[in-house]
Amino acid sequence: MVVLIYFTTAMSDFLKKQKPLMNPHQEYYDLVVRVHPQIIAITGGDPLESNKREQAANADAQLVVIPKIPTPSTSQLAKLLGLE
Repeated sequence: MVVLIYFTTAMSDFLKKQKPLMNPHQEYYDLVVRVHPQIIAITGGDPLESNKREQAANADAQLVVIPKIPTPSTSQLAKLLGLE
């Protein structure tokens, strides 16, 4: 199973500083097309949710919205996803 998890805004901002993006939305879309994930996970309240829903639909992927948690940790995320 291939899962594509979108970076947090802070991580995305960091990556943008490392490599100039010509068109970040198109580059994410191109990544989705290449990877063809079965699930695309995003954070609740993502201002670009509509774009990501469209990308998921085009890739026949399920969009999963993960609630934003105040103190993110892998243990909390695993519990939210029912893995622990």
